[in-house]
Amino acid sequence: WGRGAFPRGSAGTCAIGKLNYYLGKRAHDDGRLSARYDVDFCDDPSSICRGPSSDPNVNAEIRWLMGIQFWVEKVQGYTQDGWSYIDQLHNFVDKGLVDTGFFDNVSRIVTRQCHDESKCGKPFSLAERRDVFD
Repeated sequence: WGRGAFPRGSAGTCAIGKLNYYLGKRAHDDGRLSARYDVDFCDDPSSICRGPSSDPNVNAEIRWLMGIQFWVEKVQGYTQDGWSYIDQLHNFVDKGLVDTGFFDNVSRIVTRQCHDESKCGKPFSLAERRDVFD
């Protein structure tokens, strides 16, 4: 969204626990397939950014997976006060991908967990984000 795979503040305790449950040591301990069974993200959350491996591709993969997890849970599933990301996405696509209001609302969801400017203000770095997508 302009600054990497997952936004600032997206790696809270719950998100890290889910990453560990699905991909980390917890998955391995429960007998489920785990790509990173040797890493306990709950015990060492900085390993998400630092990377648990000497392979930079593995480290980048973990950050991207964390970002995808954030997007699916916090953005795709966003519905508040009658505004639904999925419904608005369909409208945006149907109208030719030109509505900056949709982009601004999604930017607010990513940076402020709120779509409505009257309730949560402008998204951080809006001009910079728009430049990335122009």
